[in-house]
Amino acid sequence: MNTDYGWRARIDSPEGATLGAGFLVDDQRLLTCAHVVQGRDSVLVTFPGRAQALPASVVWRGDWAATGDRGDVAVLMLSTAVRIAPCRLADPMSTAWARSSSDAQPARLTALGFPRGHKQNGINITLCGQPGNRLGDEWTQLTVLDDPGIDSGFSGAAVYDADGMVIGMVTDAVLGGGAGGRVGKALPLDSLRRHWEELDDLLPLEWLGHKPRQDLRGLLAGTAACPQLSGLVKEALPNVRQVPDTFESVWAAVRYVGEQGWAQDRLQMLLRALLPYVPDARTAGGITDWLSRWFPHSSAAQDLSAHQCSIIVRLEPLTRGARLELHVSTLVNGIPVRQSDPCRVRRDDIRRKVEALLPAHVRQVHDRNWMLEFAVPQDLMDIDYEEWRLKEEGVQYPRPLRQFPMVIRDVARLRPITPAQEARNRWAMLRERGRTDPIPVSCERRENEEQFASWLIAEKALCALAYSVTPRADLLRAALGVGVPIILWRRQVCPGEDHSSCDRNAILAQLTESLAAVDPDKLPWEVRRLRNQAHAQVSGAEDHCGHRLTLLWDDPARHPEPPLAMEGA
Repeated sequence: MNTDYGWRARIDSPEGATLGAGFLVDDQRLLTCAHVVQGRDSVLVTFPGRAQALPASVVWRGDWAATGDRGDVAVLMLSTAVRIAPCRLADPMSTAWARSSSDAQPARLTALGFPRGHKQNGINITLCGQPGNRLGDEWTQLTVLDDPGIDSGFSGAAVYDADGMVIGMVTDAVLGGGAGGRVGKALPLDSLRRHWEELDDLLPLEWLGHKPRQDLRGLLAGTAACPQLSGLVKEALPNVRQVPDTFESVWAAVRYVGEQGWAQDRLQMLLRALLPYVPDARTAGGITDWLSRWFPHSSAAQDLSAHQCSIIVRLEPLTRGARLELHVSTLVNGIPVRQSDPCRVRRDDIRRKVEALLPAHVRQVHDRNWMLEFAVPQDLMDIDYEEWRLKEEGVQYPRPLRQFPMVIRDVARLRPITPAQEARNRWAMLRERGRTDPIPVSCERRENEEQFASWLIAEKALCALAYSVTPRADLLRAALGVGVPIILWRRQVCPGEDHSSCDRNAILAQLTESLAAVDPDKLPWEVRRLRNQAHAQVSGAEDHCGHRLTLLWDDPARHPEPPLAMEGA
């Protein structure tokens, strides 16, 4: 418990009249009410028993103009710093007012004021207030539990809990109507900081370290909210249902995203999305520099894939039996917005079950740029998933999945215990190049698994493979094992042992040439185009490089949380 309360202050006029109370928030600044210093630019501050009549200037005041107005906040600056420990401010999200339910036992709180007869040292009152006593989303109603009641000398007094943590500031008392000062109002910390945003620099917030948070708030100070701001916040937090329609400032939106409890990539996404709407180049450049300084290993390119929308069909082999565990989830900006309960399926029943689950997930993202990902074990990779159907309610003909960007992934790479550093390194090289450049693997290759893996390990810059036919299981296993992130093949077999009648290599050349210059992040969409081109041909579809084309596209940034294992799996 903090037993040093020297930060509590009395505010006097230069003529010596007591105006109200205040509290020290750092070595030179105090908070009080705007009405306490109404019409004044300077006052005297006394810390009872510590320091007397220190000159201070009013350096900031809220929008308050008359009784009942919002923004009854002012900031005082002492002419010189004091050697008095400032108050300890609580986290606004975890105070007694924030965490208590409306029917919980009220917390006992304290405030020191300077009413008539107690102007020298002040007098403490015990009071309580609950979240259910919120007034107009600005104040919390206070009830005084002992004598005296709240009087004029309490305006600006800190409200603090049994541990000495400040959670708000007294602003008003109800003196008439028989209340006799037994009822009052206080501004909780979340209201105080909404009016004076610099208070966030002093609060013990956990969503970002003090220095980067202070730098960012200072960078955004004075940046007004743009009309698109709420929409950008909703994009960063797709599963938060009641995002405010408006924000007072850009900093208020940043703080809102930070305090929703999500990973810091949500904050980074919001800041990058804000750049086109920042009104001046200096601030935009400052945001970019801030991101580079505090998140040097994050890049806009890496965020690109993680912030798209995906429906992920995940099939995990069970440790016992021949069935698999099926889990379908929808991710928007990397956050799950819909998840189907895991279920066990037989291999011959996978298609029926997946086609039954897909429509509900598609409805979740139908108006977004989404793709479909099948995360499966190796022995389920050579399946015609693109010919499965989406059976939507009210649509006469089911649509084949080839009409959508669709890829397969190695489910083993999604497991937390599986090393994926090689895949990350190769994907980083892909993005740096901005090209896919798949290396052809013809059906004449005769290496064994170890030899093929050794070749891939030696070729660190090799990031994409294209097989002429369905790859041998050992060669595919080698490529998966060393982290090759992009693998393509047409689901066909070579017609002869000597390859004399094999035309697959010519089609392979067509495929690698078609995809060489494609940005790896856009590859699923280009493969969709090739598949649909092949299917549209009246004849000769078998000779098109998009015919029966499989794309393994394993971006490590798209890494959903693993589903909970089923009981007995």
